[in-house]
Amino acid sequence: MIRLAPEWSLYYDEFWETITRRNSHFIKLRFIAILGLLIVKFYSDLLFDFNLTEIQVCVFECVITTMLIYNFLFIYLKKRVKNKPKTFNPLYLSFFQIIADLITLSVLIYFTGTIESPFIWFSTFHMIVGSLLLPELIIYLLSSVFILTFLFLVSGEFHGVIPHHHIVGLFGSELYNSFSYTVIISFTFTLLIIFTVYLTNRIARELYKQQGDLLTAMDELAKTDEKKHKYLLGVVHEIKSPIVASHSLLELIIKGYLGEVNPQIMEKLLRIENRNNEIIERVNSILRISRFHQLDESDLQKIDLNDFLHNLAERFTDFAHSKQIQLSVQEFKSFEINGEKELLELVISNLLSNSIKYTENNGNVQISVQQDGNFAVIKVCDDGIGIEGDDKNKVFEPYFRCKHKSKTEGLGIGLYLVKEIVVQHNGEIVVDSPSPLAKENFPGSCFSVKLPINPHQIDKKNKINEQILKQRS
Repeated sequence: MIRLAPEWSLYYDEFWETITRRNSHFIKLRFIAILGLLIVKFYSDLLFDFNLTEIQVCVFECVITTMLIYNFLFIYLKKRVKNKPKTFNPLYLSFFQIIADLITLSVLIYFTGTIESPFIWFSTFHMIVGSLLLPELIIYLLSSVFILTFLFLVSGEFHGVIPHHHIVGLFGSELYNSFSYTVIISFTFTLLIIFTVYLTNRIARELYKQQGDLLTAMDELAKTDEKKHKYLLGVVHEIKSPIVASHSLLELIIKGYLGEVNPQIMEKLLRIENRNNEIIERVNSILRISRFHQLDESDLQKIDLNDFLHNLAERFTDFAHSKQIQLSVQEFKSFEINGEKELLELVISNLLSNSIKYTENNGNVQISVQQDGNFAVIKVCDDGIGIEGDDKNKVFEPYFRCKHKSKTEGLGIGLYLVKEIVVQHNGEIVVDSPSPLAKENFPGSCFSVKLPINPHQIDKKNKINEQILKQRS
């Protein structure tokens, strides 16, 4: 089988989607052409003041019927053809559509006067489309065959070798035997086809080359980016190792394993420990960001929301109790979602940490889940200090810090990373302030994370609902 697809298109989905769309346009335009032929056949004498002979009427009927048959065949094939370059793909479908149209157009041109036919100029449309889709050699071969066929018919009619089918009333007199008219129209038509194919094909080749170069550059960029992330991970791990080691030694001193420590020194040591914890947390954040950028579909797994959220809430129990904050998970019907567990843990952990951090003592932090169609909406709400109106639109921007939270430690990348992870999981996140838990002087905030429910679970639920409806009926 002749290879029609360029090398760079083998793994370029957008290229095949474009070809598929153009095949659909071909099919729709063909129905319009069929409608036009029907109008000419039935209303030519009224609209255009010329008459078709019995042979021409028969040819119109045959052409219309043939076009309808192969148009429905192409519709059938379009639904079943796959975007696999080395098999029968959409590009071959375009190729056969062009050939079928050129054959029927040639028949139509001959039986409507050849050199006098108004349909000869429609061939330029197929040459343009063919030049955009097909390889240079193929489209030049098709255009050459079409031109030679046309010139053969013109010459045969001029010399009386083959009969001429004149449309009565189209011209005042027959022009197929006029040497000057025949030469001028043949020359003009041939040049038009050649220049159309040349210019269009040249533009298409340049575009294809640019797309190929772009894909190569993107591939190289992806490889470079992967190397950069691997290098970053290596460097961060090297930095983290001595920090963790010093943290372990610091714990031995603080816990008194190496002897009693002076209270003044202990105060300094505790401050060092807090700073050390902050450094470790920030190093971990860098590792998580790198992990996020390397997220792949193969990392996705089924996650039961009930177990997932209760386990996360348990991790923050001590932190909440230290501020006498009531941390609760509202009862809900559990759902399964598909996701990278560690990254989604980072999302909810970040929201819980912020809620507890920015909620005063004796406050409330609540986790709840609702279903919204095919999505699960996880809400983390509190009755803390809340977020001011202008800041609500900026909290997900990198390095942004709310004015009334600027005194607390942080880089302002937590919520930015949270949103990126949620979007990567085909979800969305919004924030409301005041929250449903708002109280006087404490408006609170409520973050809603919307994630797709596992489609298999939805299908199973729909089947159960169908069975219940059948039993009731």
